[in-house]
Amino acid sequence: MASFAIHSLHKSFGSVKAVQDLSFEVHPGQVHGLLGPNGSGKTTTLCCALGLMRPTKGSVEVLGVSSRALHRTAGRLGVVFDQPVLLKRRSVAANLAYHAMIRGHKGGRTHDEVLKLVGLSDLKRRRAGALSLGQGKRLALATALAGNPELVVLDEPLSGLDPVGTREILALISKLASSGLTLILSTHRLHDVEPVLTHATIMVRGRRVATGPLGDILGRGEGLLQATVQDTPRALEALSAMGGWQVCGQEGSVIDVDLGSSGAQPSELAEVLVKAGAGLVRLQPAGQRLADAFDRLVAQESARP
Repeated sequence: MASFAIHSLHKSFGSVKAVQDLSFEVHPGQVHGLLGPNGSGKTTTLCCALGLMRPTKGSVEVLGVSSRALHRTAGRLGVVFDQPVLLKRRSVAANLAYHAMIRGHKGGRTHDEVLKLVGLSDLKRRRAGALSLGQGKRLALATALAGNPELVVLDEPLSGLDPVGTREILALISKLASSGLTLILSTHRLHDVEPVLTHATIMVRGRRVATGPLGDILGRGEGLLQATVQDTPRALEALSAMGGWQVCGQEGSVIDVDLGSSGAQPSELAEVLVKAGAGLVRLQPAGQRLADAFDRLVAQESARP
């Protein structure tokens, strides 16, 4: 059974379609990224799933329970939004106890165990308002971990963090994932979260453009070539003049070209560049990263009417 399932979800605000016909599932043990640029509908999707907004159409199940009956998941579900609610004048330990009480967490890890897990044992008497941003993020995560949940949902867990804070949160997420916890990470910071993800759903303009194991999404880059040239403007002009492929990235003298389903061969691409006098130095398969796949999918979706 899926830990988290969204079926044909729609959410509109007046004439604005924030989420359109969205479906995806998250299964036990996955670290699933809900990815997309700001404004793509990620947070709206989570708000609908977690009972904070009513969907215009569609259905959601969290741990086998409808979003309208999430009280039945008490102790099994942990959630941290981008702006967590912390009692700034109360201590770290008091914040954890308060959130455990209001969320109905019983049993599971002790509060001391949770604070040790997130690296806040030495700060449990410090006021929450005196914590750094990274420490506050870890405290928010601690409140979600009280009660030993089966599923934890994190909305923009890396927002505002410097490189050190980012590494700390990602290391903690990796530790939680290795214990078998199911996690959903909603973020636009693809480069940072790629190492910890097992699966992903990518959203653009409220629509799903890809979902599945991370390897499958990256595998959609077959046919992606990297051309190194001496005359970049001439190469770009020649490639733009020919149909059948798409320039999906360029940095200095290196141009990424997606042959897609055009049926074009690398030799044809090479011939165009040579005839254009672009000074082709090298043509090779591009090693695709998540950000590359994301940029390509965004470009394809943006080209839709």
